[in-house]
Amino acid sequence: MRNATCTRSKNPLGQITRNDVIIKAKRIFKCDSARIIEFDHTPRKFLVIGFKRRSEGEWQKHDADGVHPMNFDYLQETTVGIGDTWEKLLENAKWFKSLEGMSMTEFLLRISKKKKLANPKTL
Repeated sequence: MRNATCTRSKNPLGQITRNDVIIKAKRIFKCDSARIIEFDHTPRKFLVIGFKRRSEGEWQKHDADGVHPMNFDYLQETTVGIGDTWEKLLENAKWFKSLEGMSMTEFLLRISKKKKLANPKTL
């Protein structure tokens, strides 16, 4: 498994690179971290974003002195894109972003219009 770091590189051919995907993902999702995971046995790539969080009284430590709250920082991560190429990975992440805040009814209407599966008026 390989992880990417976020450094900008110039691509003379104008193609999307790994670093371009990471930078655009951070901009699209307004997240604290973004990384790409690749496995050696498949060309499929996964885009994972993260948000810094702090636990406030969510965890407790039980010991001989009693119960004490435990507060710590952590990174909440979510996979937001899957693709075989950098372009497909970024396209998949944009699709995921477009679904944020959408109700199930809105989602089904959108799918039915895109794939013409059913008449939206009958849903």
